[in-house]
Amino acid sequence: MLPRGVVLERTLGRNPEQRYWLYLPAGPLRRDELLVAVHGISRNAREQADHFARLAERQGVVLAAPLFNRGGNRGYQRLAGGAGVRADRILLQIVDEVARLRHRPVTRLALFGYSAGGQFVHRFALLHPRLVSRYAIGAAGWYTLPDEGIPFPRGIGAGREHPAPEIDLPAFLEIPSLVLVGDRDTRRDGSLNTAPGIDRCQGRNRVERAVRWVGAMNARCQDLGMPAKHRLQTLAGIGHDFRQCMLFGRMGERVMQHLFPADAAAARTAVTNCTRVNGGPIPPRNEVTST
Repeated sequence: MLPRGVVLERTLGRNPEQRYWLYLPAGPLRRDELLVAVHGISRNAREQADHFARLAERQGVVLAAPLFNRGGNRGYQRLAGGAGVRADRILLQIVDEVARLRHRPVTRLALFGYSAGGQFVHRFALLHPRLVSRYAIGAAGWYTLPDEGIPFPRGIGAGREHPAPEIDLPAFLEIPSLVLVGDRDTRRDGSLNTAPGIDRCQGRNRVERAVRWVGAMNARCQDLGMPAKHRLQTLAGIGHDFRQCMLFGRMGERVMQHLFPADAAAARTAVTNCTRVNGGPIPPRNEVTST
């Protein structure tokens, strides 16, 4: 029996080189979805697990945070295999193990990734759209555009690095996504892909690239006669810093509101009803600026 209410470091049974962090809520489990948080190139998987554990507890959802190491998982954000197993398949192995540990199936995945983790998350959803209920991206450096004329990973067209023989674009576009990025995340630092082709198609910084990707996703939805399900929120006064985003931009709370919207709607209704009973005005919400 696994302990509950604590963040556990685990080694994947099928791959002893692969580690991940797991959190099982101390309270009742209210859903079969698995919340997955994916780190950036700083490999701060434990930090992400610690920040999201309290949020997972509130939602009654199990949390897993994989650690993609620098050796066998180099290029994980592009779903590259490097010297080891391809990164998306590693996550699928973790999902299978969590299901066995819990003795119940994982029906869907609710995904969040920060920076390079955001790249991984939307590319995982692209390859495995039937497994993903919703996903949220925090300040990705660049994106895979929904354009068949551009080779993967910059687009979804055929190319040397393409990990799948074909893409179900409508199924991918159907998954609601949320992109969050600090409005000061405009530095062209050493971790940003500054290739001329990326700059030309996607913009010169993370804010511009987020705007263009969300716009491109919603434009493809419109082309296919589908409702637009992709949103962008900018975090006021925040740069490219996971901890700042979580503590001062309330990124974690916004991610959970997106991933589990029914619970968020119920909470807003409860607050509104309580305020009306007490007879006072509803206080203004400290919302981020939406683009």
